[in-house]
Amino acid sequence: MNNKKIWQRVSFCLLGLIFLLAACNLPSAPAPEVGGEPTPTPTPTVWAVSENNRCPNLSGTIEVQVTVGPAEVVGLEPVAVGQIPFSVGGGSEPYVVSGSGSINYLDVLIEEWGTYTVTLDMQVTISGVCEGPPGAEVLRLTITLDGEQLVVVEAQGFSGQYPWAGVHNFEFVFPLVDGTAMAGEGWVFVLYLDN
Repeated sequence: MNNKKIWQRVSFCLLGLIFLLAACNLPSAPAPEVGGEPTPTPTPTVWAVSENNRCPNLSGTIEVQVTVGPAEVVGLEPVAVGQIPFSVGGGSEPYVVSGSGSINYLDVLIEEWGTYTVTLDMQVTISGVCEGPPGAEVLRLTITLDGEQLVVVEAQGFSGQYPWAGVHNFEFVFPLVDGTAMAGEGWVFVLYLDN
């Protein structure tokens, strides 16, 4: 590959990265409450109706899948995935839900012209309540993603760093159905129940 083609490819990648970073840094309004029907997996586990409330001492995980735009632009792994554990308090109502964890992502494109490295470190917190009559309980959750991303380009004497940071809040109402998923542009959240 000649130098002209290499620099054309690097210039195209950098131009795409600049547009992505500019879009990521636009001020955003608070995230609206996500409505609509949840999308269950093909084989969800449906719990039998019971006289006992399933909320007290419930536990599980929320699988978080986030599209990593600057990685996708150059053909690297496009999704960062994390399993975030949560638990529900016992005692009496309201049954408080809490949980936290992190998502860490690193991928590198190595070419003749140089390298393109993308890292993402994101803290995820889950808060809310478990409520509803026996057999129709739901998790009313706020999921907060607080992350930092860095793109580093090293190419034939050129070195550039492109940082991004941001916080996004999502509001969901999950029925207590194992495998229930909520999805939107650039993100997927899947509920997995332990008990």
